[in-house]
Amino acid sequence: MRPAHAEATSRGPRHGNGRNARARTRACRRCCRAVLRRAAPPRLFSGGVDAFFTVLRHQEPIQSWEHIHIDDLIFVWGFDVPLDKPDAFDRTGRALQSAAKELGKNLVVVASNLKTTRLERDAEWGALWHGSGIVSTGLALEKRYTQLVIASTYSYANLAPWGSHPLSDPLLSTLSTRVIHDDVSFSRAEKTEVVARSDI
Repeated sequence: MRPAHAEATSRGPRHGNGRNARARTRACRRCCRAVLRRAAPPRLFSGGVDAFFTVLRHQEPIQSWEHIHIDDLIFVWGFDVPLDKPDAFDRTGRALQSAAKELGKNLVVVASNLKTTRLERDAEWGALWHGSGIVSTGLALEKRYTQLVIASTYSYANLAPWGSHPLSDPLLSTLSTRVIHDDVSFSRAEKTEVVARSDI
C-alpha cells in the first residue's frame, strides 16, 4: 500500500497575527477525490484501542444526541509507523484497509513528515503536541470535511496535562471544520472490553 504523492497544506487555528500555522503533508490523491463532497466527519485512525473504540461505539445507527456518523478513517503514515519503515507501513495499511472494509468505512491514507522536523527533536510528541499534530493532518482536508473526530486518551477520572485533551483539542477547530474530542466518559478498561468483544 502506498499513498499517492498529492501535496496538501494543513491549516491550524488562526492566531492574533492573522497567519495560519502550516505543516507540509502528502495526501492520497485518489482518496481525496473520493471524499471531496463528504460532510460526515472522518475519524483520525491509528488502529489502536482508542481509535477502534470510537469507531465501534458510533457504528450502530442509534437515535442519540451523541451518535456521530463516520464515513472515513484517516491513517497517517509517519506518526505511529515511521516514514523510513515502508514494510511496516504496508503491513499496517493492509490490516487497517481490511478493518475499514469490514466496518463499511473508507480508509484515507496520508503521509506526514511532521515527526522528522525540529518539533520532534525539541518537544515531546505525546505530552505536548500529538493532538495538534494529528488534527493538522485532518485539517489539510478541511475543504472536504466539516468535522474531524479525535479519540480521547484519558477518561474524566484520569485527566492530566497531555498533548491531546478535551479542553484543548476543540480549540483547534477552524471556521469551516469542527474538531471533536471523543469521548472522555470511558476508561481504557471499558474501551478495551468493547474492542475485545468485536469480531473485527
